[in-house]
Amino acid sequence: MKRFIVFVFIFFIVLLTACSSDKEEAAVTKETIATGSTVNEEPVLEERTENSDEEKKMYLEFTIPNEQVTINLDYVPILDQYLQGLEDKQQAIQQMELMKMEVPEMQPYYLLEFSCYENRCSYMLLDQSEEGRSFLLTDMAKFKQSSISPEKTMMMLLFERQESKKEKQISTHKVMVFDLQEWKPVPIESEDYPLDYTLPIQQASWVDNERIKLSLADFTQLENPSTEGWFQSEKPVKQIEINLNN
Repeated sequence: MKRFIVFVFIFFIVLLTACSSDKEEAAVTKETIATGSTVNEEPVLEERTENSDEEKKMYLEFTIPNEQVTINLDYVPILDQYLQGLEDKQQAIQQMELMKMEVPEMQPYYLLEFSCYENRCSYMLLDQSEEGRSFLLTDMAKFKQSSISPEKTMMMLLFERQESKKEKQISTHKVMVFDLQEWKPVPIESEDYPLDYTLPIQQASWVDNERIKLSLADFTQLENPSTEGWFQSEKPVKQIEINLNN
């Protein structure tokens, strides 16, 4: 129940500040450093005093291979208010993970995994540009894969939710396309196939900058045409294409 309240609290914050921000200062900054190539150090919550007005500000620092990434919590209100609502901030911070999302010939983005419970987490996409943008992508899920569109303007992400049914692990998925220029999700419509944690999706890829291809569960030949029946079968799949401009 306590964890459920935390997720509801995050959702409430999203309604108020779904994305941020119109600030001049970047929410995320990075510094190239010499670190180990395989092991990430634990993130650190640091309080700093600005010289100009002695105002105290809070920063999250992550050390990933060859980089130290700093998040200014003033410019990521969702994350700031989430941490303010916790009694044990240090434990929550230690469970966070920052993933670097490479974009060829462009500066990378970062995917922050936080607020995890029973292998389900919240995910926020962070931009290190001067606009200092952030966006909460999903809650109570697990990140599986991502890919960049051919023109490098959009990112496709696949998330998973797992639950136990009749002593079996059932996984369903959500595919999300995010416009990196407009900084908002791209609507994905499919009349026949719900794509928001309803069906198992095995693979997601780009056809071109306007179409995606999905490999998802095929229930048509099953005696028990359901997610549970599919996991008890040989797991047949079908390929579909979705036009993002529809």
